[in-house]
Amino acid sequence: MISIFGSKKRIQDLEREISFLREQLQKANEKISQLEERLAQSLKNSRNSSKPPSSDGPQDNKPTTISKKADKRKPGGQPGHPGHSRKLLPEEQVDCFQQFRPAQCGHCQRIFDGREETHLLSRHQQYELKDKPIQVTESQCLEAICPQCGGKSRGDLPGEWRSGLGTNLLALTAILTAYRRVPRRVVQELLSTVLQLPISLGSVQAAVEEAGDAAGPVAEELRRQLPQEAVLNIDETGWRCQGKKAWLWVFVASRFVYYWIDPKRHRAVLDQVLGEAFAGALCSDRWAAYLSYLRRHAAVLGPFETGFAGHGRADQKPCGGYLLQKSLAAGETNV
Repeated sequence: MISIFGSKKRIQDLEREISFLREQLQKANEKISQLEERLAQSLKNSRNSSKPPSSDGPQDNKPTTISKKADKRKPGGQPGHPGHSRKLLPEEQVDCFQQFRPAQCGHCQRIFDGREETHLLSRHQQYELKDKPIQVTESQCLEAICPQCGGKSRGDLPGEWRSGLGTNLLALTAILTAYRRVPRRVVQELLSTVLQLPISLGSVQAAVEEAGDAAGPVAEELRRQLPQEAVLNIDETGWRCQGKKAWLWVFVASRFVYYWIDPKRHRAVLDQVLGEAFAGALCSDRWAAYLSYLRRHAAVLGPFETGFAGHGRADQKPCGGYLLQKSLAAGETNV
């Protein structure tokens, strides 16, 4: 028979074990709550919450795919789709010609000797890289001796010879690196193998910088056009420039898009790019810098209004993304 003392000790042990398990359960529930909250935050992006698009990570930009089961169409052009083919160049633009004659008659099997009457049946054109696809031009700087004083003068190399690449090669390098985002080392390999151009990695970078300098006057002309636009869509996002944090500002006009990289995310950037008296309508996410810019301009140009832009008044319009974010946030609040 179990003694009363033994029973009490057993009950105390069980109570301590229950208390310990309750503490562990409480800690586990708190940990689960934290993990669930982190998971919920990681699944939110600018499309399903009020978060700005600049906070989206690479995993949020996956393209929407259509299920193969739902799409029963065969790959390629669909019935009724207008065909697209490369148009033949006129004969004066063709470099060389090849003619293919039949070797014998397809009816009586007589062997042709090349004197038969022929007619053009069809034309086909093939494009091919040349064995030497690039042209090399050598510029020689000469030194002239003056017959009167004996002084020596030398000819100067033009500025466009800085990188040793012509206009077309500079444009190709800029398109591949800046527009197509091809790594510079891959561009180096492409130029070396396909175009048979011996070039170093540093020369590729020098070509990119030279192309950027050449585009400078055009970019400045577009910047001067921005204050004249009737409507501008503006946004900014984080950007890494030479290893340092900066901001990429985007100004979308009716006929062009202007990019501006600046270390500041401040109204001063808008003053510098748009000037102190922008009279058109700004479409933005209503971030503080834009509102501050418009309040300041309202004091210069006239009363701040939220209606349609009038002559001589800076106007603020919320962009579609901003309205969508606010609608999603309102939906989350009402759930």
